[in-house]
Amino acid sequence: MEMMAYKSSGLKTWIRRICFMGIGVCALANPMDFFNIYNILFGLIIGLFFGFLYRRFLGVFLNLFNQQLKKERGNAVIKEAVEMCTDPQKLDLKI
Repeated sequence: MEMMAYKSSGLKTWIRRICFMGIGVCALANPMDFFNIYNILFGLIIGLFFGFLYRRFLGVFLNLFNQQLKKERGNAVIKEAVEMCTDPQKLDLKI
């Protein structure tokens, strides 16, 4: 079986990061003082942190339940699965 290495493009990586930043800004937005620069900056940092945490948790979760696959094919399979899960456009689902 041939394995194809999957690596997301730089633009998609930045779009993913910006989306997590937007989620962080929206979560910490104050309706009475919406344009407070400190809330916006803190929201950007929190969004980046939770984006990193999401990818790390997904990798640990997949690694935990796929030990046999990791032994057979190596750690690159888990990294590729995490990349594909965070880029749903590349999932090729044929039903």
